[in-house]
Amino acid sequence: MGQLSQCPILHGLLWRFVRNFMEYMPVVIDAKYLSDYKIQVTFDNGEEKIADCQKWLNGKIFEPLKDLNYFQRFFVDGWSISWPNGADIAPETLYEESEPV
Repeated sequence: MGQLSQCPILHGLLWRFVRNFMEYMPVVIDAKYLSDYKIQVTFDNGEEKIADCQKWLNGKIFEPLKDLNYFQRFFVDGWSISWPNGADIAPETLYEESEPV
């Protein structure tokens, strides 16, 4: 932690991430397709958010999801949303980067 403590901005960001992570680890309990690449996600704390997933569709594993028919084949896998090809989006990403309903 020596070099990290010399950079207060990085230290603050890391501490905020760890603190937030420890306070609440989101779990997706329901998800509904809305339109385009948007999914309404319900978390185990009762919060509902709208995830515009288009911004995350980078890389080989996400390539099939660019086809909207395939994109709509997502399912709740017990903690987040996944697709039949093994692609998923971390629940903390969905929680932190999605818009409240």
